[in-house]
Amino acid sequence: MKRTATIFVLCCLLIYMGGYQFIMLGCQLGIKAEMKAWLRQNRESEYTTMFSFTAADETISDPSVIWEEEGEEFYYKGSMYDVVSIEYTNGKATVYCINDQEENKLSKLAEELRQNHSKDSTGAKSIFRKILITAFDLQEEPDSAMLVVVPKQTLTQERSQWDNPVADILSPPPECGYTF
Repeated sequence: MKRTATIFVLCCLLIYMGGYQFIMLGCQLGIKAEMKAWLRQNRESEYTTMFSFTAADETISDPSVIWEEEGEEFYYKGSMYDVVSIEYTNGKATVYCINDQEENKLSKLAEELRQNHSKDSTGAKSIFRKILITAFDLQEEPDSAMLVVVPKQTLTQERSQWDNPVADILSPPPECGYTF
């Protein structure tokens, strides 16, 4: 019984902490499958966009094109496009593609979720940092996100065993209910 409850709580914790990433991946795969089916049926339509880029050796050399999947999907000026076809002629690549608005929306939603998740967990991060401070001296370099952890010397020659090495109080004192 305890083992089942432990596994259940662990699964709930993992889903809470990162489950939205699996949901986003499933939605993204569904959208890609839908777009590929639509592309097979409608090679040229009013939704198709044409770009012309410089190319060398049948490779697009424009730095503003960021490939998600080589020859399949790319980012250009902040939007994602699905490739219908690419034609290489005289050092230029003509790319026929479709603006993937659904995946753009999904990417923006995922970014908002990441930002909200990081904002919500700032309280947990600060509590974790305070817990670490009680046992370790944390030294942060201002230009890096790396923490240097140095074990704290709790008893030195100058301190007695009754000195409190904690630099910050983690919780307020308990209320006794009586006022004096």
